[in-house]
Amino acid sequence: MKLQSAGLAISFSLSLGLLCFACASGDTVNGGTGTGNTNGTGNTTGSGNSTGHAGTTGSGNTTGAGNTTGSGNSTGHAGTTGTGNTTGSGNTTGTGNTTGTGNTTGTGNTTGTGNTTGTGNTTGTGNTTGTAGTTGTVGTCINGNTVTPSTALITDFSDAMADSANPGDYKFGSTAGQMGGTSLFSSSTNGSFTLTGGALTFTGTVAAPSTANMYPYTGFVVYVNGPPCVNASAYTGVKFTISALTGTCSVVFSFGDADHTTPTADPSRGLCTGTSCYGSQYAVTASTTMVSFAQTPSNPGMPVATVDAGKFTGVQWQFQPATSTSTASCTGSITVDNISFY
Repeated sequence: MKLQSAGLAISFSLSLGLLCFACASGDTVNGGTGTGNTNGTGNTTGSGNSTGHAGTTGSGNTTGAGNTTGSGNSTGHAGTTGTGNTTGSGNTTGTGNTTGTGNTTGTGNTTGTGNTTGTGNTTGTGNTTGTAGTTGTVGTCINGNTVTPSTALITDFSDAMADSANPGDYKFGSTAGQMGGTSLFSSSTNGSFTLTGGALTFTGTVAAPSTANMYPYTGFVVYVNGPPCVNASAYTGVKFTISALTGTCSVVFSFGDADHTTPTADPSRGLCTGTSCYGSQYAVTASTTMVSFAQTPSNPGMPVATVDAGKFTGVQWQFQPATSTSTASCTGSITVDNISFY
């Protein structure tokens, strides 16, 4: 069976505040002391009755939001990076025998966020948290912008904390690995996480197949922040630790990349404009410790099976019925840790 996915979308906007006003007036006083907030001197030009004013603090603080419902047979991606960082400026010369001065730089720095539960017949997705740097806007993956991983580690969950904006999910990367987070998805009811001893455990139930839900699933995404993609082409694949895998469901692993993500699912990183966009899936067992970008998938993705490691966005695990002929629901649990490139 082919499974579809979609992802999470999150968008960001810029806000620029620039206010500069200046005013000053001046009268010339001859003989004696000039007046007007400044003491003139005989036959001397007074200073102008008014102090010129300029310099207003600009502000740029815009929260990007990405919340898109993915649909389809694989890993979709959502979440959009908000951008901030606009320098306000103020510089107006007051006039009137005295020059008023003003020079204040506004500042802006806001991190966009996104976290969405994707739905679809097979692989749903969840999302990407945007980030903002210093001055200017961060380039998007769809415009060809990528970043090289600062370290091979994606996350070991040692610094994971609850995502207050998305109850039930976690965010990570403040002290180790890449900046990113988790997102739950399913075709019916989401599973749940527990975080114990620096390892992430996911537990979920897959509904029984039905006419309305022929390819039920449940799972989770571990994503890396955008808006650029991660250029992981220097690596062979992704490795991880599975310390526990129980239940009656089958489990598949998928890579997330821009070539299998639609612009609707992720406006900053989605490049797939075909009628069917989903990543390849790889069967997982308790003994699986790594998956290569070049590995032959158990279910090839569309429009191509190939993973583009140069436009990496994350990974995901998904529970689904044990076989294509299964008619009953199933439950499962998986504990993962130490996710990294190799």
